[in-house]
This record gives sequence, C-alpha cells and structure tokens, in this order.
Amino acid sequence: MAKVDCRAFNHADWSLNDAQDCRLQGYLRSTQESPMKVRDFNSSALHLTLQKLQEDWWENFREFTVLSQWAEVISVDHENLTRVIRSHLYLFPENDGFDFARNIPISFVTEECVWTLTWHDAEAFGDPSGFDESDYDSENIDIGGADWDDPDLPVDVFADAIAQIDWWATGEWLEDWAEDGEATFIEAPARLRPYLQNALALYRRQTLGRWGYLRYLLSHPKFLWRRIRKRGLWQSITADQRGSFSFHRSR
Repeated sequence: MAKVDCRAFNHADWSLNDAQDCRLQGYLRSTQESPMKVRDFNSSALHLTLQKLQEDWWENFREFTVLSQWAEVISVDHENLTRVIRSHLYLFPENDGFDFARNIPISFVTEECVWTLTWHDAEAFGDPSGFDESDYDSENIDIGGADWDDPDLPVDVFADAIAQIDWWATGEWLEDWAEDGEATFIEAPARLRPYLQNALALYRRQTLGRWGYLRYLLSHPKFLWRRIRKRGLWQSITADQRGSFSFHRSR
C-alpha cells in the first residue's frame, strides 16, 4: 500500500485510514528520534490504540460521542506480546437530553477502564493499533458522570461539547418550550444559559427576519433590554455556535 504524504494532504480530503496512517507515521518518527520511547507508546500512539478499541467495541459507543480520550501504559510484556493500559474517556450521550432542549445531554459520562491488549505477531508489537485481541477488566472499570456546572469539568471538554450541539435545533426546541413568548432557563445549568439565550434569540431573528425580529423585541421589552445590554441588537452568538447556523443561513 502506498505511503500517505501527510504534508501534501488536504485535511478535508482525508479518509479515516489516511488520518490513521499519518498519526502512525508521526508516532514512528517520534520513536526513531527518541530511542527511549521505543518501548512505550506515547500519547499519539495511544490515541490510535483508543480509536481501534472504539472500532472493535463499537456497540459500547454507538449512543455516545467521545469528547476527550487519553490513556496510559501500565505494563508491557514483550514475551507474551501484551500491554495493559488504562483509558480515560469523557462521553456525550445522544439520547438523554433536557426537556427544554432534547438535543442537549443533561450530563456527561466518564469512563475509566483497564484493558489488556494482545498482539499475535511480534513484528506488529510496535504498531499501537495492530493488536488482535482486547479485553477489559470488569472489576477495574469506573463509570461516572459530570454535570455542565461541575467545576472539575475540563475546559476543553466543555468547548468540544458546545461544538457538538446543533444550536439551530436548540433554538427550535426552546421556541416550542417557551410560554407566552417568554423562555425561562431556571432549569438549565448556569454555564449553558448564555448559549441557550443566544440560540433562541438567533433562531427567532432568522425565522422572523430582521424587521420581524425587531418588532418582536419591541413587543417583548425583557428580550429587548437583554440585547441592548449586550451592546448590539444583531450581535451573533458565540463563534463556537455560529457554525450550527451558517448552514441554515445559506439555504
């Protein structure tokens, strides 16, 4: 199979195999440049390992989006061609949403698991995704959760979660949920409220048109004042959310 030229590739045209091949090339270069790393997989290699685990155990992940993943090598057995690793995942459930916006999960799922990986070919033992068997320790798995307002929720996990949400659909949900034109966000996590307010405002703006939205604001002083305080009636939602609406604007 021809070797992928990672430098010449346009990322938008990559296939999954191309991306994995480039990650593997990066790992092999790092081990060749640093002989001390040959015996243990680095973070780039372990990323490939976790991707392979998710492919092999896809039924366990089919209702989740993996937001964050990392792993550590616990032990390496060169004689028996096995490695034991511990994985750490933050997962985004797809079927457990708030009543006011069913497309936003109520909380995150965390998973910490110990895996035993086995290679059948000694020559492939240096390939982080080349293992042939994988088994998890049922007595050494910890499944927990994290709320949106959890102070220990990593910033990058929150940002990735925001990027996963279809904010146009959220605005539509909130519009249906609103009573008498007034949407309340008391039940929503404090960290999410600004995003919800902006999603609803932009949905209404784009549905009604600019002048229709202005008339709507004039008839709902609370929303009007909220937009004025944000120093712009037409201020868009955050950069993270804007992508969800760009598709609808172009239609």
